[in-house]
Amino acid sequence: MAKKRPTCHAHPEAPATASCARCYVPLCTVCRVQEAMDSYCARCMKSRRRAPYVRAALTLLGLGVAGLVTFFVYRSYEAPYDHGKHTNEIFQLDGALTKEPCDRAKAEKLLELLLETGDNRAVITRGKAFHDKCGAHDKLTLLMARAHQNVSEWNEADVAFTQLVETEPYNSFYRAYRGRNHQMKGDVDAAISDFQQAYLLYPHAVDVPTELATLYEKQGKFCEAASALQQLAFLHKTQPFAAGLDERVRTLEQKGNCTGSADARAIIRMKPNESVLHAKVKVNGQEAAAFLVDTGASHVTLPRVLADRLGVRLSGAEEVVLRTANGRKTGHLVLLPSVAVEGVEARQVPAIVVDELSPGIEGLLGLSFLTRFDFRQADRVLELLPRGTKPAAPPSPPPSSP
Repeated sequence: MAKKRPTCHAHPEAPATASCARCYVPLCTVCRVQEAMDSYCARCMKSRRRAPYVRAALTLLGLGVAGLVTFFVYRSYEAPYDHGKHTNEIFQLDGALTKEPCDRAKAEKLLELLLETGDNRAVITRGKAFHDKCGAHDKLTLLMARAHQNVSEWNEADVAFTQLVETEPYNSFYRAYRGRNHQMKGDVDAAISDFQQAYLLYPHAVDVPTELATLYEKQGKFCEAASALQQLAFLHKTQPFAAGLDERVRTLEQKGNCTGSADARAIIRMKPNESVLHAKVKVNGQEAAAFLVDTGASHVTLPRVLADRLGVRLSGAEEVVLRTANGRKTGHLVLLPSVAVEGVEARQVPAIVVDELSPGIEGLLGLSFLTRFDFRQADRVLELLPRGTKPAAPPSPPPSSP
């Protein structure tokens, strides 16, 4: 039996004269595409001729992907921060905190060094990690707040300072720090509130009253600004800067018309059977009471019952915390249109209203009134004079009865 000769895969009636070098199908003379020494079918030849373009496209695609990966790796790479001379110490503290992550002393030292070298973001992230694992720590919170300020994250800094204020409401420094943060982010009212509270808690501060006066002046509250500077000058009268405040105070008083009795003088004598000075005070033109003259009190102070009788409104008044001789208490900061003693008058006088004073004390005549004038106290007599007036000789006491 004769062996059947293979036929073309596409033309069964035609004998096959070759086979495709790629897919091995039989090809007739018509279907065979010759290239060099090899024969191909039409489909494989098309694929063969297209292969270089496909390889080139895949190569370009691979190069593009590699380029993108390299770009994003480069963008995401962050070179180690240069901590300068503190590099080794920071490395050692890092290692110690890896072994004992809640060591507060080492955590404080680490964040202090990071802040000193300007690595603010590391201060924030390390401090947060410590708080999350070991609980809140005020010193770290303060360092984190300063780091937030350094990168102009005022709101985040405000949150941190508020945590500190809530933890220690009688800490004047935390109030002042938060006040400066409010000032930097442009919230003047909040800054004034914190500065005023800080000043009440620590009247001997130097920077706070000057900042407070500047903000009051910007708001056109000239008498409040003058009052802050007057108390500063009085409490630091031996310091060189005190004399330099006089001209600014005079300018503020003129702008605010803060003193209603430019030429009047007052002489307050201590009663023979008393060891303290009392003065008859008028508040807002109304006879108030005999106030105790107290140069240790930063503000004129009224008990709530007297404030109610005089019509002093507390609605909207700022609530403040106070340190007093009788301990800590709260009060309300108000502005009295006028306070007068023995014919001398001051206008727009900051005052504090408290629930009650010590028994037998109807009110305190403090520095927010007294420093509006030049005054001296000698021989059981207090003399109030217009600012800049040279005190006269001490008045003679009244003759005693026979």
